[in-house]
Amino acid sequence: MDIHPTASSLKMMLDKERHHANRFMQDSLKHAKERWDKSHKPPDFKIGDSVLLSTLNPDNIKGPKKLKSPLQDHL
Repeated sequence: MDIHPTASSLKMMLDKERHHANRFMQDSLKHAKERWDKSHKPPDFKIGDSVLLSTLNPDNIKGPKKLKSPLQDHL
């Protein structure tokens, strides 16, 4: 069974583009990690430390209001 030349060239073109997209995604992830690592400071908490949790807006813990079901308040 012979493969049509157009199908063969299409496969080669798609493979090349997939490789190109993967390379750019890896570069983008590397850049994002570098930016995150530059500005992120690890917390200096230790096991047993007391920490303060804000309770100013306890409704916000469940997520944004616009994403809540209208029936959620009635359950």
